[in-house]
Amino acid sequence: MIKMQQTKGLIYLAEKRSGLQTTTLKSLQTLPASNTEINRSADLHGIHRFSDNLLLGGQSYFPAVKQAACLVLLPLTGAMEVYHQGKSELIGIGEIAFLKIENEGKIQIENPYLDEAINFLEIWISIPPRYSWQSFLNIFDIEKQANQLIALPNSTLPFQLWIGKFDGRKEEILSLKKEQKLFAFVIHGAFEFQNRLLEGRDAVCLWDCEGVEFEALANESILLLIAC
Repeated sequence: MIKMQQTKGLIYLAEKRSGLQTTTLKSLQTLPASNTEINRSADLHGIHRFSDNLLLGGQSYFPAVKQAACLVLLPLTGAMEVYHQGKSELIGIGEIAFLKIENEGKIQIENPYLDEAINFLEIWISIPPRYSWQSFLNIFDIEKQANQLIALPNSTLPFQLWIGKFDGRKEEILSLKKEQKLFAFVIHGAFEFQNRLLEGRDAVCLWDCEGVEFEALANESILLLIAC
């Protein structure tokens, strides 16, 4: 693996995540972080909440809406029924939802399985005022497109998002704009990411870089990237 120059960044270890747990929901927060260096130098240009959620069978969850934003929902196991703007939609594996949430908006997420928990990522990304866009759903297949980053089409939004599943020792390089911050989250497996070791559910934020390089260290390693 060709080593790129070490870039500025901060790692968020899975074991250090803060947690919220009720009788029906376990939510582990990668973001926000209280570290003043993160707030000053690694401002994510809009990602203000990143949660890894486990919702028990037959239960509902009502995310708190604190500001207008894009809510990204990515199922990791099972499917979820999402109620938003008077409509309901079932979102399952291989799908990702980008939902437009207004200041006074409400959203409900329901586990349609009675006896099985579901696991999903809940990502809140701020959108500039008066930015014109509508909610949409993307479909992808990380099995058919293995060993590459899949850019999930979101040209109407002011950020980019990729997901990829890689075999061990597979490498990839991603080019960025220098003003962009990059947030990477390991869904499964392990990666050497820009000279940093990241294991399952670890994350890293990088800034002041025009490209990143990573290598999967285990088979079926899955990575999520967001550039803002």
